[in-house]
Amino acid sequence: MRTGDIFSNIDEKTAERLSAEYPFPDDERKARLYAMSKRKFDMNEMPETGNNEVSGVEKYNRPRWYKGASIAAAAVLLVAGIGTSTVLISRNGKGPAAQVSEVTSAQVAENTSKAVTEAPTEAAVDPEAITRELMDKATSLFKGTAFIELDETDYIENTDFAHPMRFYKVTDKRFSSWEAVVNEYSAVYDEKTTNQLLGNAHCYGEDNITANTIYLTTDNVFYTQDRGIKGSECVWPEEDKSSLEAELTPDGNISSVFIWTYTDDMGMEWENTEKYTIVKTDKGWRIGKKEVESLAKLEKPTDLEAVAKKLIKGYVTLGVDLNSIECDNTVYIENSNPNYTKRFYKVTDKKYSKWEDIEKAYYEIYDKATADQMLENEHCCGEDNITDNTIYLTTDNGFYVEDTSNNLLLNPEEDKYDFNCSLTPEGEIICLCTYTYSGVECEYSGTTKYTIISTENGWRIANAELQTE
Repeated sequence: MRTGDIFSNIDEKTAERLSAEYPFPDDERKARLYAMSKRKFDMNEMPETGNNEVSGVEKYNRPRWYKGASIAAAAVLLVAGIGTSTVLISRNGKGPAAQVSEVTSAQVAENTSKAVTEAPTEAAVDPEAITRELMDKATSLFKGTAFIELDETDYIENTDFAHPMRFYKVTDKRFSSWEAVVNEYSAVYDEKTTNQLLGNAHCYGEDNITANTIYLTTDNVFYTQDRGIKGSECVWPEEDKSSLEAELTPDGNISSVFIWTYTDDMGMEWENTEKYTIVKTDKGWRIGKKEVESLAKLEKPTDLEAVAKKLIKGYVTLGVDLNSIECDNTVYIENSNPNYTKRFYKVTDKKYSKWEDIEKAYYEIYDKATADQMLENEHCCGEDNITDNTIYLTTDNGFYVEDTSNNLLLNPEEDKYDFNCSLTPEGEIICLCTYTYSGVECEYSGTTKYTIISTENGWRIANAELQTE
């Protein structure tokens, strides 16, 4: 009967009993078995001294090596057999089979040697992931400084320059000091670029303010100018409208090209190409240089009505804003001559705090030639230069605007506009805008003809002409 047949149907209780009666030998038992086998081997190797002879049989001499091999084999089988019984019982019974693996000393030595001699390799560089991480940090930094949290009731005003400068107390925990600002920049840009970007943007003490000062520290309080950036004026790349290619250069830097497209307020689509050089510093990867390589207008079908609506709404809003600009009526400059007396009130409106804000608003609505014509002679610097056409005045004490309390500007309701737009062979948009508005006693209506042209800065109003019946 085969050994496998003996143990094939053995129950668990019997298997446990046999395992207990014939346990796997420990090291001490193995040593005793080996010593006993060796003694037997040594006895068989002793020379024969007896003189007994046998006759009538063929003489046979067994090789000497056979004795040693037989005894050694028996000893191996004896030791191995005891252990094998346990393995067989486990394999043929209900318990799991034992798994035996042999590792030679040579293999152990080889593996140990590998572990000691093999040096850890540097983690692979992912140029695209590094670039995107730094671009995200740069965007966060720009948003943080552009929309920094301020206390608008606590400010320092400087009037040493052509345009008054107002510094507000910073309450933003992220940018609580000049050192914090520098640290934020240093986490994105290398040292050289950080110095170039910040330059002379900060000073200590009011007496050291220059035309370039953005941040001011005085009496341990941190101030900054309100940049006047509006969220609606910012354009952020959209993931599905951008592409990034990044690679390691032979000098160990990363060269990346980022291309993204966006649609401006006028419905025009633009493609922006930026090139980044990212360098390895002792603090990690940092942006070493950023260049805008190209900004191109993409041709696509124009939604004429959408363009016209956007510009005309801006046109009407600008007129309303400038005729209701916020002023301090207790601070004014009066200019008199034989023909008239003009009074200019100090402007407190943050949206239009200086003449450049007025110019910027006009250039966003009108083409340059039209804006220049409309703004001509409306502004002057100094009381001695006031003329009949002067509306805005800049002095050493601030920005002033002529009293506009008597101006009447009707603001048509948005749902009472009617647009009729067409595109001329020259590529201009002609829009007849009919609107209605409510007066004191009755409702009025009117039609204005707008000529809208395409410029390098987008669509702009070139002419607005009131139509008469």
